[in-house]
Amino acid sequence: MTQELLKKLETAIANNHKQAYIDTIFDFTDNDILSLTEDEINIIFALSRKINIGNIGEFFNYITDEGGLS
Repeated sequence: MTQELLKKLETAIANNHKQAYIDTIFDFTDNDILSLTEDEINIIFALSRKINIGNIGEFFNYITDEGGLS
């Protein structure tokens, strides 16, 4: 599932659809978040910068809260 969601993020970037990108972020389940590798997290952050999502820290907080990483 994680690879499918990453592909959706990349597609949103390719189409410059910020809302689709954000919606996909919120499609990640707790298990998806917990299964992210460091490389996958770095890819998501790089994609966030590419589409100019303003607050990457807010996304990290979401991952931390939803994935129980705190």
